[in-house]
Order: sequence, then C-alpha cells, then structure tokens
Amino acid sequence: MTADRRSHPRIAMVSRTGRGQTGSVNIIMENARRFVAAGWDVTLVAQRLDPRDLRRRGIGGQRIRESWWPWARPQRERFRERAEGWVADQDFDLVVAHGELQTQDVVHIHNCVH
Repeated sequence: MTADRRSHPRIAMVSRTGRGQTGSVNIIMENARRFVAAGWDVTLVAQRLDPRDLRRRGIGGQRIRESWWPWARPQRERFRERAEGWVADQDFDLVVAHGELQTQDVVHIHNCVH
C-alpha cells in the first residue's frame, strides 16, 4: 500500500535504544515529534523502549528482542537481522536508522565528542 492510499504516510525510526536521555534518543524523539506534527504515522523500532511514553507522544512502538545467550551472535548483529526482517514485512514510506541497519532510506550518524 502506498502513502496516497492511506490517510497518513508511515515512517519507521530504528535504533537499538529507544528510551533514556542519550543523544540518540533525544534526536529520535525530536524527529518523531516533528513527523507526528506534520501528520506522519511514526513507529519507533527498538530493543529498549517505553510504550506508555510513546503512546503519550502519539508514536507507535515495536520492540525487537535480542538473544542474551553468550553463544549467540553479537547483539547488534542479531538486532539488525530481526529489525530489518520486521521492517521489510511492513509497508513504511520512509525508514530512518541510526547505524543499526544495512538497508534504510536515511541514516543518521551523530557523535558527541567532549
């Protein structure tokens, strides 16, 4: 389904961490707030997120679980595989990631150096 056949375009914002007071989370929440204000349906895809806080902000959420077994592949790699699989099964008009995916429409790379 394309955006013109829905009432609002859909965006997925992907980051392993979707809660807390880190620079990444602050950027994600500010971008999400602006997309919601512009009429987009926003879904945050993360391992760690606060569903109540997201609902209060008008943002959807999808938790991607990682394996905590010590013999499993590294957590970032497993998150990437699961997140890319879930996002591919959806019909998002725009996918924004923060370095966790190998396929996205926009990638945010940001560093905070003191």
